[in-house]
Amino acid sequence: MDSLTIALWPVAMADVPSSVEDAAARIDSRMAEAAAAGAGLLMLPEYLGEQWLAWAPPDLAETAEIAWMGECGEALLERLRPLPARHGMALLAGTWPARGAGGWTNRAFLLLPDGRLATQDKLCLTPSEQDPEAWSLRTGSEVRIVEWQGRRIAMLVCLDIEQPALAA
Repeated sequence: MDSLTIALWPVAMADVPSSVEDAAARIDSRMAEAAAAGAGLLMLPEYLGEQWLAWAPPDLAETAEIAWMGECGEALLERLRPLPARHGMALLAGTWPARGAGGWTNRAFLLLPDGRLATQDKLCLTPSEQDPEAWSLRTGSEVRIVEWQGRRIAMLVCLDIEQPALAA
């Protein structure tokens, strides 16, 4: 098995895209740079969707932020789907809220060049993610394993990595 070069993009919260379209264009550009540098996967951060609150309606209630970011995420995902095939590399598109069983989850999205989409819901939430007066997220229920290029990949989100049983 050959090595896999992973390009990390610690997205700056101060350099916020102006729309879903702008976010997709920036990711497309960063994927082109990473591919040219020999990377096989571009990894974006957890809560990429928080950036989008910069263009949220000014009267958006805190309790409505999750659903709003989820809608933006659905629109972004459709724009990101063709990028891995175009650039010949995988994209771990970060996380944003997504509808799950019983509510909203913090979900990671892995898009592969062969067109597959793999997701992983965060399993260990922080207290603020569970706050019923704010975001009120739900946990995922399992670690999903993805087979790609002879590798077995698991996406552990934030606190999930600190749980030895999950990492094992």
